[in-house]
Amino acid sequence: MNSIMNCAILARGLMTLVPRFDPAVVLQVIQRDRANVFGGVPTMYSALLNHPDRAEFDTSSLTLCISGKSALPVEVLRGFDEAFGAKVLEGYGMSETTGMATARDQPVPDGVLHLRRVPGGLLRDCLRLLRGKANSLANWYWIAAAIAIAVVGFASDRVLVRKPFMIAGALISLVGLGLFATAATNPSTGYYRLAFYFVLIAVGVGMAYVAWMAGFTETVEAHNPAATATGLAIYGWTVRTVVFLALILLPVVVPATTTLADKGARVSSIVATYPKQVKVLNTVDPATLGALTANASNTAAQAKAVSELSGLPVTDVAKVVILGGRYIKELATAGAVDPATLTALSTNPTNQAAG
Repeated sequence: MNSIMNCAILARGLMTLVPRFDPAVVLQVIQRDRANVFGGVPTMYSALLNHPDRAEFDTSSLTLCISGKSALPVEVLRGFDEAFGAKVLEGYGMSETTGMATARDQPVPDGVLHLRRVPGGLLRDCLRLLRGKANSLANWYWIAAAIAIAVVGFASDRVLVRKPFMIAGALISLVGLGLFATAATNPSTGYYRLAFYFVLIAVGVGMAYVAWMAGFTETVEAHNPAATATGLAIYGWTVRTVVFLALILLPVVVPATTTLADKGARVSSIVATYPKQVKVLNTVDPATLGALTANASNTAAQAKAVSELSGLPVTDVAKVVILGGRYIKELATAGAVDPATLTALSTNPTNQAAG
């Protein structure tokens, strides 16, 4: 988020978000919007690289790609560099580093991103966006959170109440999130306005967290003062256990997260062996494929599938089907005649030699 979305927001750049990853859709979006920066996880890069129709799309606008979450296989990285001509920046980061901490390579000098002109004059041709300024948005957040934790913690101890601070902090953070969500889609939003919303969210979170943590330790102490350290340890291990189990269950709940990574070689082999069939699966709507699977003679589903593959309107496809059934003999004759002969006759119907 910090490495891609926040930079684009700060630069007032154009972002195209794809609701559900589909390599064909992503390639179409890159070609349509002339995108120059793409961010994704390794399985996405593998899917784009191995897409059977990749060469049919114009992706020459890409200059920088950012990969994260897990290690990018060397063969995918090199293959993507060669196929798309874009430098792949493989990053590593944590929550504690507010996003990216280290990167495999430096794609452009001095951390400069060159962004294209957006219709309407929102960007200059070459907007120089320093990483330091982009990351400073996150600095507003953690500094404000640290100050809020210290101030509210002291105030909460003085007045001996917790829940009012927890409720107030939750409300403040929700208001900040709402304002940020509204402002982030507004091209006129400035840097300091975004920073103010970051501060508002951080203050709310800091207030709620410090009051809750104090209330938690006090509850443990009320039951058994000697168990305070044990209670905190249980809390910490509970968080770690939940995260650990979530990471284990994620591939089960969302199997696509590991399929391409674990079976990349097999997927590549299938794509190379059955390019036409893979193109059909990637292009035709799943509902249409389901209808054809249930009834292969479904003419409506057949017309829709041909329409999705060819790009022609369904009505035109239906006309072709109707005419094909009406002029079977004529079409058979046309299919049997050499194309050059048909061309000569269409140019001059009285051509006796061609006749």
